[in-house]
Amino acid sequence: MALLNWYLPAVLISPVGWIATILEIVIAVGLLIGWQLRWFALGAAVLLTLFGTTMLVAFGLKPPLDYSVFSAASAAFLLFVVQSQAAKRG
Repeated sequence: MALLNWYLPAVLISPVGWIATILEIVIAVGLLIGWQLRWFALGAAVLLTLFGTTMLVAFGLKPPLDYSVFSAASAAFLLFVVQSQAAKRG
């Protein structure tokens, strides 16, 4: 975590790591259950985009592309849009 978040003060590295891990678990459970799917998809998209951007800044272009972070974020954004359209229809 310290390699990704080199710009943060040392005292914030551990809390940011814990917060990210808890958010990942909560979002994953929300997506699996399907409750408020639209908002959990948006949360996943934002978290993945932040993670991919942080990887891009810290390590360059290759690692986020190797781990398909941006394609996963795009899929989450797509799920958000599809769920939003479905909610408008009925």
